[in-house]
Amino acid sequence: MNLNLFKVLGESPKAMVLGALNVIVSMVLTALFTGTFLGWDLIYGLMLGAMIGGTSSSIVISLVRKLDVSDRIVTLLSLESVFTDASSSW
Repeated sequence: MNLNLFKVLGESPKAMVLGALNVIVSMVLTALFTGTFLGWDLIYGLMLGAMIGGTSSSIVISLVRKLDVSDRIVTLLSLESVFTDASSSW
């Protein structure tokens, strides 16, 4: 991925928080949607939200490299996508 180790270590805590918030918000919104419109139980909506809550690292990393953004943003988004992609594949 050609990332600087020091930048990775510096951005890892922020990327973990961003990834956790991403998955939590996805879980809550999916549970609300499936409960309201589909009549599902809360736990099923939360599980579906956890499954679809992560961003695909292969797509995010390739897209963010083509954007004109700082190395800090590239590192942060790449790490966040790797963390959430790994957590959604458990």
